[in-house]
Amino acid sequence: MTIFPTAGIDYALCLTASLTYDGETEKFEDTFKDEEVKYTNGDLSQLWIKFGLGMDYTLSGNLFLRPQLLYGIGFANKFSSDQVKEMKDNLVGNGSDVKVESVLSHGLSVKVAIGYKL
Repeated sequence: MTIFPTAGIDYALCLTASLTYDGETEKFEDTFKDEEVKYTNGDLSQLWIKFGLGMDYTLSGNLFLRPQLLYGIGFANKFSSDQVKEMKDNLVGNGSDVKVESVLSHGLSVKVAIGYKL
């Protein structure tokens, strides 16, 4: 059995999506046109930094099991950053004292693989 640290970068690539608002659905095919801003599918993609632990456990001969536990931190994409900015502008413009801020995404990834040593 071998335990090892892991770290890496993950890019969650968005190829297609849709937005439903007030009962109307609009697809983010090539572009999505907001009243003032034009978005593409790539504006929904997100960069993650991940770190954690992995383990190689020998099952028999050259066959091994590799479980991994990773904690990730995701950075805001253009679409969500613009939505937070718009909410801030609207609330401040209406005299509201509600605090609106963007936060980092985070979460766990659990992976299990079977490998064979050549």
